[in-house]
Amino acid sequence: MAPASPRDRDAAPATDPATDPAAAPGDDTDRRKTELRRRLRARRTTLATTPDRARRDAALVTNLCRHLDSLDSLGSADGRPAAVAAFAPLPGEPGGADLPDRLAATGRQVWLPVVDAPGRPLRWLPDVGPDHRRTAAYGIREPVPVPSVTGVDAPLPLSALPAGLVVVLPALAVDADGVRLGQGGGFYDRTFAPDTIRHSGNIRTRAGAAYRGRMLALVDHEEFGVPVPRTTLDLAVPVVVTDDGVSPTGAHR
Repeated sequence: MAPASPRDRDAAPATDPATDPAAAPGDDTDRRKTELRRRLRARRTTLATTPDRARRDAALVTNLCRHLDSLDSLGSADGRPAAVAAFAPLPGEPGGADLPDRLAATGRQVWLPVVDAPGRPLRWLPDVGPDHRRTAAYGIREPVPVPSVTGVDAPLPLSALPAGLVVVLPALAVDADGVRLGQGGGFYDRTFAPDTIRHSGNIRTRAGAAYRGRMLALVDHEEFGVPVPRTTLDLAVPVVVTDDGVSPTGAHR
């Protein structure tokens, strides 16, 4: 797996570096993140060759779909399921390669990210199935425009996606506070940066509380609760979905 991909990081609860070792700044934080990523990738690589990977992916997607249904029951005004900004998992990533198709099978509109260039925020296209995806940077499967079906002829910024959107993020690990460790490319950092996402409480949210409770990360159960070295730029997600279930984090408070 490429070390610099759109599977990256993003904003944590305030911490005291003097009392919280995970909050230590500078090169040591980068070093500890690099080492943690190395260990987590190695574990995923080993697990990917076993039948347990498929079992975990099936359980995780079932838990995710149930959680999305619960959000629909709380906030759907027209009875239609909420759109989802998801991702196409890389080999060995929790959720499995068919995650977008499993979500689409529930009747949801699925949007997938598009990488424009290093240093640029992600943009998004509606996904219409595996026959209309291409292998792009870092080996990630991206959608291609199909305007005759979707009415969208070019990737859109996050701010232009449908209201009520649920954001499903990849991660290598998430700690108890919801601080997310990604692959290190910085794409999600820039996409959810402060000029787009205002800080509210313990998490960054678009337009105040728009994403509170509607942003979540997918990891294996062993990867939730792992101490994650953090900086002030690291995103804290309020909900984590694993093969064992759905859990709120400290960022949910």
